[in-house]
Formats: sequence, C-alpha cells, structure tokens
Amino acid sequence: MEQQSRERSISIMVVDDDPSITEMIADYLTPMDYNVRTYNNSHDCLAAFDEQPADIVIADFRMPELDGLVLLRHMKEASPATEVIMITGYGDMEIELDALSK
Repeated sequence: MEQQSRERSISIMVVDDDPSITEMIADYLTPMDYNVRTYNNSHDCLAAFDEQPADIVIADFRMPELDGLVLLRHMKEASPATEVIMITGYGDMEIELDALSK
C-alpha cells in the first residue's frame, strides 16, 4: 500500500550578514529536502522566527545590530526545542563558551 502522507520536512533558518554564506548553506541543504529559509539580518530572522519557529537555526555569531548570542537567547526562550547552531569566521573562545552556557 502506498503511503498517503509524507512526514514534514525539517525546517532550517539560516542567518548571516554575508549573503554568500546563507546562499552556500541553502544550496547545500535544500537538495536534501530540508525547508530552508535564509536571512541576511537578525531583525528579519527574529520576526520570521516569532511567526513560525524553525526546527534548526544556523546563525552567525557576529552580525550588525543584533549578534548571534541575542538570537540564541531569544530563540531558546521562545522555542526550547529549536536547535541553534552558531557559526563564525572569528576564533574567540570567550564567545564560544558564553554560547555553550545557554
């Protein structure tokens, strides 16, 4: 018997102020049947997350206006089940340890 309903795709939000990074990650994930939404600023990402949280968020640590730690805190408070993956082009152990404590 053919399966009538298909499990929903995992939703992933990608936010980085560098459009080439969000595009690269989306290009990699989309063919794997993930529902990928990309954002190039943290305010748009937060607004979209508040309307429809994602299963996974991939966020840059350092962005203008709101940094990745602000996003991490907000998203984990609003949706504890959401997994947040932080990425950065900078090596800063203090920031990494702060993120791990969230």
